[in-house]
Amino acid sequence: MGLGHFGGKEVIPLKEGNKRGNVDSLCDVLLAQPYKEARRKALDAFNIKYITNVLNKTSGNVTNAAKESEIERQYLQRMLKRYNIKSKDIF
Repeated sequence: MGLGHFGGKEVIPLKEGNKRGNVDSLCDVLLAQPYKEARRKALDAFNIKYITNVLNKTSGNVTNAAKESEIERQYLQRMLKRYNIKSKDIF
C-alpha cells in the first residue's frame, strides 16, 4: 500500500473492509516512518475518510454532518478547508 495525496497532503489511503491484510500493510508503511510523520498521516487519512463518509450520509449537508459527528459545525468547516474537501463534491 503506497502513499497518496489529498488536499495537498501526503496521506495513507484507507481501504474499505475489515481485512487484516489492509491493516497490516498500513501499519508496515507507517512503522517505517518517524513517529510524528506516521501519526500525522494516519490521523489525516482517518479524518478524510470519516469526513467524506459522514458527508455522504448527509448528502453534503455540513450542519447535519457536524450534528451526526457530535462536533461543532465550525470545526468541521475548518477540517474541510484543511483537507480541501468540498461538501458539494462528495455525494
